[in-house]
Amino acid sequence: MMRRAITLLAVFLAALPAAVFASYSENSPEFREVTSQLNMDGHSDHEISTCKVRKAYNSEVIDMLNKGMAPGDIIRYYTDELGPGALKIPEKEGSGLLAWLMPVAGLAAGGAIAVTAIKRITNRKTKRDSIREPGSSLSGGEYASLEETLDNERRKYF
Repeated sequence: MMRRAITLLAVFLAALPAAVFASYSENSPEFREVTSQLNMDGHSDHEISTCKVRKAYNSEVIDMLNKGMAPGDIIRYYTDELGPGALKIPEKEGSGLLAWLMPVAGLAAGGAIAVTAIKRITNRKTKRDSIREPGSSLSGGEYASLEETLDNERRKYF
């Protein structure tokens, strides 16, 4: 009985390192975590399923995981090599923060331009309406010019 227990313990201990250092595949959650953050698309002349560059990225990530690198280390490796463009979503610190703030700044600038344009249009309209108000007094030269124009028009028809 003791011999059997020792044999089972030896088999278990021999299998333990293989279970701990199991190889990763494309279905493992660690692989999916890394590839979901990396920008491996953008090869317009290839389909996603047959893209050789994407397959090379995938095999590199699997090799790195099998060598014992953590997902964060792999992502850091690619951002060091390729810059912030290696990520699908920019980081929320450093230069990646600029990528998050630019759309907000663009919307604010566009809104300011729209508000300014609307104010100018409404100011012009109110000025035009105030000029056309009946009962507004004309200066001497304007009144004389208007009177002369009206006299000329009357002579044409009478």
